[in-house]
Amino acid sequence: MEIGFFEAIIFGFWSFFFVIVVAIVHISFAIGIYRDAKQRGSAIFVQPEIWLIATLFGGIIVTTAYWLMHHSRLNPAVGVRQVEPHDDLL
Repeated sequence: MEIGFFEAIIFGFWSFFFVIVVAIVHISFAIGIYRDAKQRGSAIFVQPEIWLIATLFGGIIVTTAYWLMHHSRLNPAVGVRQVEPHDDLL
């Protein structure tokens, strides 16, 4: 089956749109991770600049790895918050 001119234009538009959306997501994640790593003062494993570059290329997978290493309970520095009971609830 041969693709017509109109179908090729539509396919090209949606392909371009998808690439732009993915690029925006990667750049947003990279900026967020860079700011978080800078705010923390030290990042685990590598410097904030390396996290930025890795996130630009790795996207959601690198973002997930960063979150697991820095913000989840897999990181021993992230303590479990004790919840105090409220008197009005008892």
